[in-house]
Amino acid sequence: HAAILSFIGSMIPVSFILFTIRPIFNYLKRTKKFRNLVRRLRPITRQQALNIIKADAEAVGVGDNVGTHTLRKTWGYHAWKS
Repeated sequence: HAAILSFIGSMIPVSFILFTIRPIFNYLKRTKKFRNLVRRLRPITRQQALNIIKADAEAVGVGDNVGTHTLRKTWGYHAWKS
């Protein structure tokens, strides 16, 4: 957040940032809704991707061991064939 504050600081007086925006931002950082929003904005992990792929494979009836590596190799094969 320091980069954001320095960019905003070039357009807004420093006193406004120190006494208005920063206390609001510090309060928001402590709230559960803000933490959940930040958590949702992060990229998914390798394990989350694996869980999504496995669930979708089971939903369409693919019983084999399907994972992220399988998708990467399949995409590579089809790209090579094209």
